Amino acid sequence: KDEKDLKDEITIDTSDLVKLGADGNLATAWIEGDAKGDGKGEWIELTLAEESAVHMVRIVSGCVDTKQTLKGHNVPESFTIKLDSGGDAHVNRREAGRFEAPVVAFTDELIKLADRPWARTTLVFFDGKTDASKVRVTLDKAIKQGKGNQTCISEISVH
Repeated sequence: KDEKDLKDEITIDTSDLVKLGADGNLATAWIEGDAKGDGKGEWIELTLAEESAVHMVRIVSGCVDTKQTLKGHNVPESFTIKLDSGGDAHVNRREAGRFEAPVVAFTDELIKLADRPWARTTLVFFDGKTDASKVRVTLDKAIKQGKGNQTCISEISVH
């Protein structure tokens, strides 16, 4: 399916905390709300219009609007993806090749954004056997950079 068809199928929580992380705009980002730490345990959850098989979750880590915004904020190093129908998937971006079911693979290397070569897109592939109506991404650990100690995710999408 093309990108427009996928957007039409997915409904997201448009609260202030979630909408910037799933608005299709890489110039905006979800920023965790942990005032004293790097966001460990903070989460963002997408609600799908209807329960369906999850084949992939796409995450653009960091505030990727400009090189300066990327360097000024933390970037998720590891996170947990939870499907509401069961199963947690722990992903550590620094340990490619190590993952747990229901994840079957993940990569930071497949997608390069021509207008933002500094951006990293993580694709997390699932076996497609698990249906879900909600997908939650919880921060486990961040790569610290910048002065503000805030961790960002520019975009999340479910396919």
